[in-house]
Amino acid sequence: MKKFLFLILLGITISLTAQTNARYGCGYAPYGLFSVFTVFADVVDDTVEYSFSWWPEGQLPNNTDSMFEYNSYVGINKYVSKYFYEASFGTLKVIGDYYPCLVTLHSEDIESQSSQHSVNAVISYLNARPTNDTLSQHGYGLSSFDSWGLSSDYMQKDSLPDNKIDLLNIIWRRNKKRFPSASGGRTACLSNNNNQIHDFDGINSYSMICHTEPDKIFRHEFSHNLIGNNHYHNGGSGTGGTCNFLSNIGGYSMISSYNSNLESYNGWDRWWLGWKHPSKEHYISAIDNHGNEVNTDLEYGEPLENNEFILRNFANYGDAIRIKLPYIKTLDDRVRNQYLWIENHQIKERTIEYKEGKAKGIRFNIQIGNDNLESDFASSRTNYYVPLSAFGNYDFDYVEFDTVEPDIHWFDAYTSDTMTNPFTGYHPIMMPAWDVNLDEALMDDKIQSKEYITVHRIYKDGVSACGHLPVFGNNYDAFTAGSSIGMGSNPPTTPLITYRTSTRESGTTQTNNPTNPETDDNRYIWLNGLRVDILEEYSNGNIKVRIVWNDYDIDNDVRWCGPIMLTENLYLKNGHIILLDYGLMPTRPNNPVLINGKKVFADPTVFTCRNGSYFKQETSSKVNVINQSVVVLESGSVYEIEDGAVLDIQATGSLVVKSGATLHVKGSGHVEVRDGGYICFENGANILLDNTLSVVNLHNGHTQGVNPVHQNISPHCYDASLTNYPFIGQGAINTYSGNIFIQRITYTNDAYETGITIRAGHHVTTQKKFGNVIIENGANVIFDSEDDATLEPGTEVKAGGSLIVR
Repeated sequence: MKKFLFLILLGITISLTAQTNARYGCGYAPYGLFSVFTVFADVVDDTVEYSFSWWPEGQLPNNTDSMFEYNSYVGINKYVSKYFYEASFGTLKVIGDYYPCLVTLHSEDIESQSSQHSVNAVISYLNARPTNDTLSQHGYGLSSFDSWGLSSDYMQKDSLPDNKIDLLNIIWRRNKKRFPSASGGRTACLSNNNNQIHDFDGINSYSMICHTEPDKIFRHEFSHNLIGNNHYHNGGSGTGGTCNFLSNIGGYSMISSYNSNLESYNGWDRWWLGWKHPSKEHYISAIDNHGNEVNTDLEYGEPLENNEFILRNFANYGDAIRIKLPYIKTLDDRVRNQYLWIENHQIKERTIEYKEGKAKGIRFNIQIGNDNLESDFASSRTNYYVPLSAFGNYDFDYVEFDTVEPDIHWFDAYTSDTMTNPFTGYHPIMMPAWDVNLDEALMDDKIQSKEYITVHRIYKDGVSACGHLPVFGNNYDAFTAGSSIGMGSNPPTTPLITYRTSTRESGTTQTNNPTNPETDDNRYIWLNGLRVDILEEYSNGNIKVRIVWNDYDIDNDVRWCGPIMLTENLYLKNGHIILLDYGLMPTRPNNPVLINGKKVFADPTVFTCRNGSYFKQETSSKVNVINQSVVVLESGSVYEIEDGAVLDIQATGSLVVKSGATLHVKGSGHVEVRDGGYICFENGANILLDNTLSVVNLHNGHTQGVNPVHQNISPHCYDASLTNYPFIGQGAINTYSGNIFIQRITYTNDAYETGITIRAGHHVTTQKKFGNVIIENGANVIFDSEDDATLEPGTEVKAGGSLIVR
């Protein structure tokens, strides 16, 4: 086999001073020519039978030539060769050949479950065959499979032969000692095996596969030696020491596992390995309206010469946009960075990812950490490239689905439009974390490692909305022209909440996850002004997108849950509602609380307006604070409530205005603190109530202070009656202390009347003189009662005046 390296085509820039770099590859170089020697083997007296229809007993399998091109000049069509050639734009060529006979062994030849014993048995078998120069099907000697020497992970690779086979790939029909499960298995290792194989000193690495899809499993295992160990499992993670999430999450990558939703590589894979289109200068780029390459490795808020970009098909051109999300390290510099990736997947024929029925369009993913090319290689966690779903994020109820197979446990998921949860909710491309010990006798109130469920179908408002096993791919995997994501959309452009889990290594039993998140976990929803618009899809599949940094408008009704941080601006538009509620999906693994009769593994919602932030409720908008949620205004923040808008603190909700913060109520805007609600003004809080109709209403049954579940938020609330708080303006801090009778009065100016009940008119009580209630031109009057407001005859509103009854 002719061997040569395509070093001229690499296009890889690596600092000469760096000792380690991801673009050198982990165990294998991600460039040049790599030849694989494959052996098909069977333990002929094995009692296990995997029933592979494509592999008749006593013969080589029917698809021996399906994995590798055996000659670098042959058109790239075989799966493994095509995959890496396409993913790397020809930078890496993986070719191979196979031993032309079935290697037949007996159980006694394999000493134990040890991988090395199985490898040694195959090597012994080959050594017992006659020595010749052509041990492969197409006439190549073992020297054709020796191009690289072993080197340390992420170090520059030695491209000179070392008299060891680079990779011995063993595909087993049966091998019960190594693969006792009827579902088969796989393994891969850089071994430095020194057992002589004919005239060669050993092998540098081996892979062993016993599975129905050996080509895809080999691709996965080979990719590990390019990218990293099991901690780099991603896009449907398999085993791994730790994970970024309690849930398992689908997606797609070079080392995704069975619950992937697209058979492809992703933008991070190519960036990490230094693979870019030969015509490109930048590792992450798109084109402008004139077809010129534009660097699209962006940081939130940076100046953009033009904010519109065209993304061609990712498989063919590698176009992508990556945006570093802001503020994540504000409270702790150890927290992992997060990035939004934007890719155009057209699922075109003759590309690796092609499969009929897969969703075409823009795919959004969030990258978590793994952004240092020169170090921190051991710090990866599984599921670091997380897909967003066009379905959106919701709170769900899960009910076990009755299957024919008793060992299969699927769950149907139920949600509704009232249960949107953009920040901490779950979506269809997930295997949700859940305390599945539903039997009361087994219930342990913990979500342990690997304790998640498979969703069979999703129902929304009683209608089937997402088909069979959506984690494996569904119609909502991609976003189409006309879609936008931003602060107020579902899903949003905010970072993800993470929680480090304990080990998920295969063979381990479920163990308790850590009691607390790790210091590098992100535990906050940092709001930002990023909006991505998908403007247009052209006939050739190219898609134009627009990036906006300063979209702070919430122009639809939203339900928000979680620990939310506002650092910039937010404008709740005219007539719209923000509901701050308790999220029901797990964000921690322990200490569940009862919310409306359900055990919930999450904390209450805390909406914090940080120093320098500005929240504006526009005319007639509303913020409802329920289920232990709290709004906190920190020093230096400003919260404005415009005419007719209301901040409504309902039972168990809280409002905290800290010293140096500003609460500004304008026009007929108002704050309502209901029965069971909490309010805290710290000394030094700036309370501005502009005019007579600008009020804070403290209903009977409210509490001055903070809900005890948030006792650490403010220990220094104003301790006298809030009706005495030194606010600025003509408004009032009202209480409802008795029944009010309004009679024989003419209002010439604005007025706000409060009471348990209100009666107004000509004859409401004999204790007052009879007389009409008249509201003159220019006077705006509000009657606000806890119970009933009754207008008797004799209540008159002159033209130009107004009367509102609340």
